[in-house]
Amino acid sequence: MKNIFSNLLIVLLVCASFQNCEAPLEEVVFSELAPENFLKTEEGINSLLNNAYAELQRTGQETFNAISTFQMPTGEIWNRGGSIETQLTPMTEFTWDSNHPRFNSEWTNNYEGIRDANLLLDNLKDGEFDAGFANQIAAEAQFIRGKSMFNIYDFFGPGPLILSPNFEDFENPRASEAEWIGQIEQDLTEAMNTLPVDAEYGRGSSGAAAAILCKLYLNLKRWNDAIAMADKVIGLGVYDLFPTYVELFHIANEGNNEIIYTHPASSTGTNAAVQINPLVFPPDFERASNIGLFAARCYFFDSFVDSYHPDDTRLGIMVRSWMTRSGSMVQGYGNDQTLPGKYELDPSAVGARHGNDWPEIRYADILLSKAEAMNELNGPSQEALDLWNRIRDRAGVPPYALSDVPSQEVFREKILEERSWEFAFEGKRRQDEIRHGVMISRAQARGKNAQPHHVLFPIPQNEVDANRNITQNPGY
Repeated sequence: MKNIFSNLLIVLLVCASFQNCEAPLEEVVFSELAPENFLKTEEGINSLLNNAYAELQRTGQETFNAISTFQMPTGEIWNRGGSIETQLTPMTEFTWDSNHPRFNSEWTNNYEGIRDANLLLDNLKDGEFDAGFANQIAAEAQFIRGKSMFNIYDFFGPGPLILSPNFEDFENPRASEAEWIGQIEQDLTEAMNTLPVDAEYGRGSSGAAAAILCKLYLNLKRWNDAIAMADKVIGLGVYDLFPTYVELFHIANEGNNEIIYTHPASSTGTNAAVQINPLVFPPDFERASNIGLFAARCYFFDSFVDSYHPDDTRLGIMVRSWMTRSGSMVQGYGNDQTLPGKYELDPSAVGARHGNDWPEIRYADILLSKAEAMNELNGPSQEALDLWNRIRDRAGVPPYALSDVPSQEVFREKILEERSWEFAFEGKRRQDEIRHGVMISRAQARGKNAQPHHVLFPIPQNEVDANRNITQNPGY
């Protein structure tokens, strides 16, 4: 972990600009080393904050990597073609190990976010800044640290707890569950109580902090706490369901009031563009000449497509057949090759650089999370069902009555199924199946060599080798 924290000057030289939503995370390259007291100035603090946000963002292939990592172990999608196939096949076959590059980037990016947050908090404490400025930046730093720790916990469980930029802390052993969760709660609660509701697009907000806590508590099965955080988000009165499902994800509608926490992207900046669709659509797919696609492509299984109600408007993201550039028609459905068309091909793409935002947490997720938690506490209720039926109503499918979910178990099974339809290709399925205790058994039923320890990924081997005090997750 020393390589993550050791050089502050590198941080200052690669700070990313995050000044407005039109140009998220544009790189600022400094022509000379920053002055020694740079982090005692507002300019220096803002530059470091921008870099901290950049560590949280999923640019380049990172968005696709996150979605595929969270979906492929569940059997929802699979991949073929391109050099990335060798990285993705282990995700469907449960053959990953501690040297997989995906795990190294997840660990490194999130610990670099923690590093930057710690540097911000340390310099704000010692500097002479306006109180309003210092409080805002501190809250954003806590948001970034809390979210980074949430990400690490989701992948690996607790890691070493690093709360300062001091070198002696960099070889800490792994924290306990209570220590790790407690720090996430502290950071995100303080951020939630300080950050504005109407934060700049893509930055930490009160609603985003509450939504992340809601998801944390849901996955921990702390049902009362999950409901309280869902109520916090709902009570803000600024979020609502977008009227139509497919258009929700169109580039023209990015920033709509269903989106609570997102990863903004732009095709016009090298460091702000994403490569979701270049790894989804096949290279011979008919499209405008400015849109670049790779050799890789990604597919839904027929069984998943068939699980939808035939009138479900969410089926609109399914590309079941398509025209090639040579004018021939390809039939994907029926061959386990329906394309995930959730994120439209960016008409302003610059080659493989696309500008599709990835909305990590939507208001629909909060409504379904509250409904699930309410059922786990007290069984089916009309109140929980009303929250759920808002999602079904938008999808154009018949609402459920209490007679359709006569027990806690049936409600639980059906809402897990609903989440698969609502959040297809959004990277939520792994969390959902782990929470419901079915990821391993379902993978085994598909003939995969899934074992109980696969609910966590291995800590990257280079981190285990570098820190003599760190222990690997069981089974790896």
